Order: sequence, then structure tokens, then C-alpha cells
Amino acid sequence: MADLARLLEAYYEILATEFGRLCTSGQIPHHGERGRLLEEALSSFLSQVLPARVAIGSGQIAGSTTPETSSQTDVVLYDSVKFPLLINQESSQLFLTESVLAAIEVKSTLNKGKAEEGFEVTASAKRLPKFPPGTFPPTPGILFAYRTEWTKAPRPLAEMLYKQVPLSLETAPVMVCSLYPGFIIAATNALGYSVTNLGAILAGREEANRFPPNMYVLIRPLGAIEKHVLLFFYLLIATYLKSTLQVDD
Repeated sequence: MADLARLLEAYYEILATEFGRLCTSGQIPHHGERGRLLEEALSSFLSQVLPARVAIGSGQIAGSTTPETSSQTDVVLYDSVKFPLLINQESSQLFLTESVLAAIEVKSTLNKGKAEEGFEVTASAKRLPKFPPGTFPPTPGILFAYRTEWTKAPRPLAEMLYKQVPLSLETAPVMVCSLYPGFIIAATNALGYSVTNLGAILAGREEANRFPPNMYVLIRPLGAIEKHVLLFFYLLIATYLKSTLQVDD
């Protein structure tokens, strides 16, 4: 575990450096271009640590039994072995919903407005039905932020997530990850055992009475080791993908 932790610390430094280069140095003044490059940085990291079967793209997701498509999704994890892309052009990709393993929305700096925007994007991917019903796990929606405006405690963000669940449990995000300050808010019902056992891997958890059971848990690195948040993010995604691909097989 120590070697894996050090490797993920190095990736954390790469992502943090890229954020600083793009967003604080003033070298890339165009907001859209900065966002695109940050999406590519996250995609590059995921391509290095996830199985080869998990391909990574960006674009819209199409339903097979509905004419609807998702919003433009920053990072799409999909099964490249069993499913082809419907459209694969330099400026546009279209994914069949049955192929999608996760839909990730990337934000440079997360605030209330950006969080609500991200929730809607991931919900548009999650609400697309898969066919045949019950054959494929639902698409998890994930929000990834390089930085958040909640520098002390992400309690407002957690409260926003709780409000999403009664509206539509099926479309609520399963995870929000912030590199700085380092924390993850993860849905226990979707990520299950891996979340409840992160305490054995250097994770700190808020008091149980602050977060409703069977909904979300707040995970922070212990001892102010901010870089470990990327390790937890990786472990959660890897565990989820492993179980998803096993079900699909």
C-alpha cells in the first residue's frame, strides 16, 4: 500500500501542478480552453491507472430505447471491448448508454452554482435507461473538482447532495472528489463496502450523526496528508469498476 500511496501522491502533484499552470499563472486566459485541458489531465491520469478494457472519452451518451441523449460529458469511462463508439470524430464522440461505466464532470473550482451544474450533467447520463432492463448496472455520476470554495468544511455541498436524493435517488451523484481541500463525499449505497472500510487505509470519517446512514459519507485524508485524497478516489473507482465489469461478464 505504501508504494501505491507514493505513486498516487506523484499523480496528485501532477494534477495540482497542471491546475496551477492553467488557472493561476494566467498563461491560458480562455476559460473554456483551461477547462478542456484540465479534463485532459484527469483523463490522462485515469488512463494510466485503470484497466485497458476501460476506455476514456468525452462527448454525449445516447439511449438505445429512447431518442434522448445526455449533456456533453467531460470524461466518459466506457467498455471498449464489448461496445463500439456510435460516433468517433476528433470533435465529437457518441457513446451507447449500455457501454458507459461512469460519467465524470470536471470543475476547476467548485462552488454552489458549478455543483448544481455538474449534478445536472451527470443526472442526464444516469437517467438514460439501459436495455435489457436489469442487465447493466446504472451509470454512476461523479463530480471531480481541482479546488472548491469550501476551504474549511464541505458541509454546504453535502447538504446539496442530500437534497438531490429525495428528488431522484437514481440520478443523484455517487461521488464528489475535491483535490483541495482534499475530501470525498461518496454514496454508501452505490459504493458500499469499499467506502465503509477506507478507515483501514488512512481515511478519516466525520462523525456518523452528521451524515445520514445509507446515503453519503465524508472521507478526508488523516494527518493533513492532502495528497492521499487521490488514492481514495482511485480505490473507489477501481473497486466499483471491478464489480461492474464482473457483473457484465
